[in-house]
Amino acid sequence: TGADPVMEGVSVQGNDVGVMVTAGGKGTLNKCSLSGNQFAAVCIQQAGSAPLLDENDISDSKGIGVLVRDRGGGMMQGNLMSGNSLAGVQVSTSGNPIVRNNRLHTGQQNGVLVENNGLGRFLDNDIWANKMANFKVQSGGDPEVRNNHIHSGDAGGVEVTRSGLGKFEGNDIHTNGGFEIEVTSSGDPCFVKNQIHDGLGNGVQVDESGKGRFEENDIRGHKKAGVAILSSSTPMLKGNRISDNKIGVHVTAAGKGLMDGNDIFANTDAGVASSHGGDAVFCANDIRGTTAGPGVSVSEQGLCTFNTNTIRDNVGAGVSVFRLANPVLEGNKIHDGKASGVWCHSGGKGVPARK
Repeated sequence: TGADPVMEGVSVQGNDVGVMVTAGGKGTLNKCSLSGNQFAAVCIQQAGSAPLLDENDISDSKGIGVLVRDRGGGMMQGNLMSGNSLAGVQVSTSGNPIVRNNRLHTGQQNGVLVENNGLGRFLDNDIWANKMANFKVQSGGDPEVRNNHIHSGDAGGVEVTRSGLGKFEGNDIHTNGGFEIEVTSSGDPCFVKNQIHDGLGNGVQVDESGKGRFEENDIRGHKKAGVAILSSSTPMLKGNRISDNKIGVHVTAAGKGLMDGNDIFANTDAGVASSHGGDAVFCANDIRGTTAGPGVSVSEQGLCTFNTNTIRDNVGAGVSVFRLANPVLEGNKIHDGKASGVWCHSGGKGVPARK
């Protein structure tokens, strides 16, 4: 209990657990090599257990790189965690470490997994090229994630699911496969002032009753939508810059939510698109400068309410309403487009704009 050893330059290989820190243990692991361990290279568990892991090589575990659980803590800094079969770092059951300036890459599952009410502060890490989402939060996990570089994941960047939480601020999230950020199954994270860019799919995807609050992020350069909202999801987006995507915001498959005060500009096919029962509320957004389509496109039973937005300078119509669509437009300013202000195609419905 409370032991405080120092291990420096030691190689630990081929055990069930490489290093176990429990019952309030402390200690320092510095410049050690931990590889090929079965369950975890390092396991930190129980309240008061708080070692320092500094500049170690934690690689090729057949299980987890570092597991922190049961109110364990500690500090990890400057470590290389690569090629582990499960998560590089896994935090669960009120574990609460500080994870700073580490490199986590090429894992067979997640770079970081926070679950089952795990906590933790993740600061200034480089997390890339993991097979599953680079950073995953689920089942009540609630980490603080600031100023990390999360990129080049095979499946995606950040996944928050199954009532996961978390505050993500100031991160650079880019060039991941599938998605940059995905929120599903009552996940309810907060993303503030992140750079979310250059993804191969959607930038932010909220699906399967996902929630979440997105404020003052820069969401740009995605091959599909900057933001996609589906399947009864209800996110809130406020004060974001959403630009240079195929579609700025796409609300479909009965997606909902509130978009308030966003700058949605220079997207290709549409600034905003609604289809298949998409029914979000758009208030006080600036929807402008599409390069090949309308500012707003409502089609295929799309709905949505547009109130007090500015819709301007678009190549196509300001608002295009297609067959069976039925939006509400009230108090918007629609001007200076290259085509009609509001174009209601055959079979389109809706409440037209007052201004």
